[in-house]
Amino acid sequence: MSEIYLLHGDNEASINDAKLALISKHLSPELRSHNYIEFSSTAPRWSISLSSIHADLISELSMLSLLPDTKRVVVAYNLSELYQKARRRTKTTDDKKKSTHLEYLLEFLSGPFQHVPNVLILVAIEDHGKRRSVNKKSPLYSLVKKIGLVQEMSDKPLAYRLTDALLTQNTSQCIKVFRQWFTSHEKARQSIFRTVLNDIHLLLQAKILNAKESALATDKRLKEILFPKEFQGNILQQHSYRRKKFQDAALLYSTTQLSYALKYLVRLNTTLYPVQQDRYVPDLQVMFELFLLRLTTQTLNPNQI
Repeated sequence: MSEIYLLHGDNEASINDAKLALISKHLSPELRSHNYIEFSSTAPRWSISLSSIHADLISELSMLSLLPDTKRVVVAYNLSELYQKARRRTKTTDDKKKSTHLEYLLEFLSGPFQHVPNVLILVAIEDHGKRRSVNKKSPLYSLVKKIGLVQEMSDKPLAYRLTDALLTQNTSQCIKVFRQWFTSHEKARQSIFRTVLNDIHLLLQAKILNAKESALATDKRLKEILFPKEFQGNILQQHSYRRKKFQDAALLYSTTQLSYALKYLVRLNTTLYPVQQDRYVPDLQVMFELFLLRLTTQTLNPNQI
């Protein structure tokens, strides 16, 4: 039975350790010379296109080891088909060829490869500063998640990871990071609350910016009214890359849902700091998880507040 793994993230050291552990699991050192192969890009390129290796890749994955009860292990680094791509208005001939190669690989991995006792390890190193991020909605990512194992390894602080999950409406990642952060230390709940509150404020400002950008450029008074002077709570004072992330994410959220979110956070705040007179204090973790679930799926309503 074949096995497929995808190791991705910005923690290159952890990814390399995980890769070596998988290789050691399936191949002892003395068996690697004829049963192990890597596909990677050559400088100055950081990624490799499937169109340049698809025939060799499928050939290696299809080949059986000459030794009994021995698997072949294939590692492919930074396949461009796994990463976010800049949007194009029209598809070029090269784009169509790449699409055909990807479709063929997906068909192979979900069909014939399932009956070959080999291992495919996909490694995707991310660099968010250079906008090199894995596209979790890509067909290849989705297939590996369905029939294989995906492991994400990040150096990012939990606050950044939670914000990224909120901005992309990635519900499962949002809940996962929240739980990891919530149980990390006693004061984590206050930090989570401040992070989410600030994100909601910036998303609302981003919606205003998307709608009124031209007016704000000429009306200084309007800008002062709508945006606070504090750096942390002012989207206009964020780095252009971060500002664009919020402006893009604001398109996913409705103003109504963001308004409901602020009201829900007021309710959460009373649970965060209960007083002696409170006869009943709801479970804060459950409340927070339900809030994040409904926020990222756009199902908040006034009756839940």
